[in-house]
Amino acid sequence: MGHECALRNAPFFEKYRGDLDGFLAAAKDSWLERAEYDEKAGLLRVFGKPGPCYYPLVKIGRTPGRFCDCTLGWQEAAYSIVLGKPVTAEIEETVLGGAPRCSFIIRI
Repeated sequence: MGHECALRNAPFFEKYRGDLDGFLAAAKDSWLERAEYDEKAGLLRVFGKPGPCYYPLVKIGRTPGRFCDCTLGWQEAAYSIVLGKPVTAEIEETVLGGAPRCSFIIRI
């Protein structure tokens, strides 16, 4: 589901193809608090802004934590488009899992 959601917004991501810094700057204006990129290791860690889950279908206390797996598809599709190569994503922490924010590791 998250992968398909990202693909519906592909023109937004395409505009940043090859410009990771530009994409991360745009993301910081909305949902991203910070990012740490280790180009040599091919790892990007992204940290969402602290606060409640922004996804409209989530109801804290009712939505199971596995629902966040959907976001992996979004992360993989979005960063694959921006970077122009396939990536994999993993969840580091989530609001539904009890953390103050969501964060992900993107393997390039």
